Amino acid sequence: MSGPKVVRVVTRAEMLEMCRIELARTDVALAEWNRVSERNAVGDDALRAEARVRRERLNALLQQDRFGDVQRGSNELCIWLDQKLAECLEAKWSAEEQARRAGANLGATATSLIEVLRNVHSERAAELRAALEAGIRSSANSKPEGTGSLNKLVAQAFSMVADMRKSGTPTANQIELAAQLGAGEDRVDLQEWVERHGIGGHSEDPRVAMVNRQVAELGALSEQPVSADICSRSEQASSEGDVVRRGMLLDALAVELAAAIQTAKRQVAARRELAALHVEYAASENTGVAPTVFDTVADWIVQGDLAKAESVLQDLRDRQRKWINKRAAELRREAVLSGLKRLGYEVRDGMGTIWNQNGRVVIRNPTLPGYGVEIGGNAGDAFQVRAVGIQGVHDSMDGRDVELNWCAAVSALHELLANEGVELVIERSTPAGAQPLRTVPNEWREDDQAEPERTGRLRS
Repeated sequence: MSGPKVVRVVTRAEMLEMCRIELARTDVALAEWNRVSERNAVGDDALRAEARVRRERLNALLQQDRFGDVQRGSNELCIWLDQKLAECLEAKWSAEEQARRAGANLGATATSLIEVLRNVHSERAAELRAALEAGIRSSANSKPEGTGSLNKLVAQAFSMVADMRKSGTPTANQIELAAQLGAGEDRVDLQEWVERHGIGGHSEDPRVAMVNRQVAELGALSEQPVSADICSRSEQASSEGDVVRRGMLLDALAVELAAAIQTAKRQVAARRELAALHVEYAASENTGVAPTVFDTVADWIVQGDLAKAESVLQDLRDRQRKWINKRAAELRREAVLSGLKRLGYEVRDGMGTIWNQNGRVVIRNPTLPGYGVEIGGNAGDAFQVRAVGIQGVHDSMDGRDVELNWCAAVSALHELLANEGVELVIERSTPAGAQPLRTVPNEWREDDQAEPERTGRLRS
């Protein structure tokens, strides 16, 4: 296969640049992960150590020129960070919901015991009633010491009324109290009594749990604490006594919270993408955007003008993609032309520009006067290379022999580039002599220094 060939080139320089960009984006994801984890008090030292080890492993892979492994590893690390953060947050929200339910049941149990103790006419019972009421208020105000103290008070109150059942001759009040506790039943402990009497059952309403989880998720996503208004409305809806009204309040709040969560997710995604693009522009030395653009977009994200921010972010992504493709094409043109020059082909200053502007360039082969190679196509993609004759200069040499000569040059070019970390892949090739040898205009004078005309073509 020695005729026209379609080839693709990948340079070590462009792969290094791509990997540095990937690692810069990974560092942004890691920094965001650490920031969100610390703000929500989730994750542990072992998890953070594992993240650091995985990141350092990527540096080692880059040092070994394992570019594909670096790109795959960067993507896998970002996915792993998102998964671990989601798992940690879910575990935290579940624990908080369990604590909330336990607190609600404890409050309901304390309230029931207060009612029972109203029938006990003793100084100790009155003291316990007052202490239970204070404990309920303290627990409702989310004071840490309130729950522990209330647990002790509930246990003391239950012990008092339970002991009265097994005391001597009961009084009329004790008989009434025993009936409330369940006369004739086997002796039970506090937990069994709570479960048997269904105390605090309304807090198990799934809508209450759903709203509480939404509030927790919104708090995890937002840079600022959840508004006092939402927290207050959530508490009021959860404690509403009327079942129908409670359902209406919870449903309305759930819809509002779902919309707020979606907005917060868009803000998080926009903020993360902005940070990634910022470091990506710096890593690739793309100076085509004013630095103030990033500050402006950051302000829009904070202000909630997400449509405008997302539009500019898309534009920044498009610009960066074009820049990367442009840089890759430049590196590939440089690698091919440099390689041909070292093989003895007449590569002159300006040929890279001509190739870029015209989409093709012809390079003479000094070992075969009147013949050369034509390179045509976008260097950023697959392009064609073929042996050609120079119009008015080439002799009557058999075209097949010219193509066989070019085939040997391609093999030498492939080996030379490979030694420099440049991959030359032949995607399609035509047998020598299968097509007539193409003749192209003589675009160079013998004494020409290869400076392009205004038209982008070489002087003839």
